[in-house]
Amino acid sequence: MMRMKAIWVVLVALTAFSGMPQPKRPPIHQLQLCVPIISQHSDELCWAGCTEMVMRYFRDSSWNQCSLARENYILYYTTLFAPPTYRDSMLADTASIMCHGDSVPDQYNMQGYPFFVPYLASMNVLPKYALRSPSSCPWDTILAAIDRNQPVIFQWNAGPVDQFDSAHAGSHFMVADGYATTEHLGTSRWVSINDTWPQSTFGKAGQHAQIAYNNFNYTSRSYSPWSNGAIMNSKGAVYIVGLR
Repeated sequence: MMRMKAIWVVLVALTAFSGMPQPKRPPIHQLQLCVPIISQHSDELCWAGCTEMVMRYFRDSSWNQCSLARENYILYYTTLFAPPTYRDSMLADTASIMCHGDSVPDQYNMQGYPFFVPYLASMNVLPKYALRSPSSCPWDTILAAIDRNQPVIFQWNAGPVDQFDSAHAGSHFMVADGYATTEHLGTSRWVSINDTWPQSTFGKAGQHAQIAYNNFNYTSRSYSPWSNGAIMNSKGAVYIVGLR
């Protein structure tokens, strides 16, 4: 299967948050999916980086971030409520602005959703994938998804994992690909995540970390008008990805 038992003997070295609870004992139960770490290739493409990570996990290399970003551009302007002349002029660019390797043309550096969520069903894009979007992400939901070999893409109101700031950061997509439980008093549940930041188009970047579940599901009243938590539950921005 596309998963392995991870030996999380020292989570401290992999934890990205200074000052947060640290596990003191080896885990008593853990599971880690083999989701590759892939960086985002432009500043708006965390959604595309997460999509590419999960597709590679399912051994699908038919898309890269540039082709995903180009398709997102086309879908956006195809469905945009605007005069046809404006839509046509924007879409005309796609005939001449093509993808070359991992670099992404500036025109395609747009915000989006993993697996083209707004268009997945209506436009029949990426039909082999099935996404579930629960309204929240409790611990049991993470365990059940990972146990089924289904990575969890989530949107966080706290920026990249190494810049945790729910009051000032913008939203950011990452991938939860594992979990662990320990006997450490106070913090016994841990989530393994892949982050597409820092971005890079040359070589490997991005980062991997284990964070306490209560930080993964952090709550704060300081960030509005989104939900009152780091995970943007009110926007339905938790996506459990499987195959049809």
